[in-house]
Amino acid sequence: MFTIERGLLHSMLSRAGNPPVRLALWNGEEICLCSGPPVATIRIRDKATLPGLLFDPETYFGDAYADGRIQVEGDLRSLLESLYVARQNARWPGWYARLAERWREWRQANTPRGSRKNIHHHYDIGTDFYKLWLDRELVYTCAYFPSPSDSLEEAQVAKMHYVCRKVHLQKGSKAAWNSSKMTTGTYRVALMCLSRSECSSMWE
Repeated sequence: MFTIERGLLHSMLSRAGNPPVRLALWNGEEICLCSGPPVATIRIRDKATLPGLLFDPETYFGDAYADGRIQVEGDLRSLLESLYVARQNARWPGWYARLAERWREWRQANTPRGSRKNIHHHYDIGTDFYKLWLDRELVYTCAYFPSPSDSLEEAQVAKMHYVCRKVHLQKGSKAAWNSSKMTTGTYRVALMCLSRSECSSMWE
C-alpha cells in the first residue's frame, strides 16, 4: 500500500544511494530498496520523527536514536558505515541539497541567542551526569595518552600539562582556561573562566 510517508522515505533512500538498510515504520510498513540483504533495520517509532529525518538526516538520526524514537536492529557500526559508503555515490537533486543546507543553517545558527540556548541545553544539566563518565576535574575535551596504560584521569592531566608547556605558561601568567584547579595549583597563574554555561562557571 502506497502512503505519503512511504513515498517520502523511498525518495530519501534513493537520494542516500540506496544503502543496504531496511526502514520499519510505526504502522508496520517496511521499506528496503537494496538489492541484497540489509545490514540492519531502522525502526521509526512515530510519525513525528519523520520530518526531521527527511530534512536533516545527518543531525536528526543521532538525536532521535538517543531519544529512543529510532531503534536500530542489527550492528550500529555496520549500519553507519554502509550509510556513509552509499552516500558517496548518491545523487542529490540540486533543489533538495539547497533546501537541506538552508534548514541546517537555520537550525544550527550560531547567533548569541542561539549559542546561549544550545550551551544551556547541553551543559546546564547538573554535574551528576558528567561525573558518571568524565574524570575528577570534569574536563570535557580530548585527552592525551602518553602511554596506552594511562587512565582517563591521567590522560586528561597529561593533556593539560602538554597545553601549558606548549603556550609556555609561567608563574604569574594570565590565561583563560577550563581546568583552573589543576592549572593554578601547578603553574601558579591567574586564570579567568570564560563560559556561557552557568554550571561550568560554578564548577570552576
